[in-house]
Amino acid sequence: MIDAEPVATTQVEELIRAMVKALRAFQMYLPNNPMYRRAEESLHGAMTPVFEVLEELSLLVDETQLVWDGQVVYDQASKGDSFAWGPVQGRDASADPSARGREGNRRFPADGVPGPADGGGCR
Repeated sequence: MIDAEPVATTQVEELIRAMVKALRAFQMYLPNNPMYRRAEESLHGAMTPVFEVLEELSLLVDETQLVWDGQVVYDQASKGDSFAWGPVQGRDASADPSARGREGNRRFPADGVPGPADGGGCR
């Protein structure tokens, strides 16, 4: 952990919500679309307070939940609609803060999630 105030669970929940919205926007819109760009900006805004404090964000992934530091930070009752179930089924996922802010780098370093070559992931 970087020397700063602890990250609130609500900040991690906000980051996960921003990730879910951004992934939907990345699937629906081309990069030159304003909705795509707004999703990128929102995601970056949600990442900043978390990664100013944490060097890594490790999540326990379940069928319908993401758990951080023993707290549920994402819960979707329907497995079919669950962000947790889709991209990273049954795996631990770690977001790499060194990837943020690099032009052209859209990756979420967890198995099964599209990277820059696939046009997916997050910046």
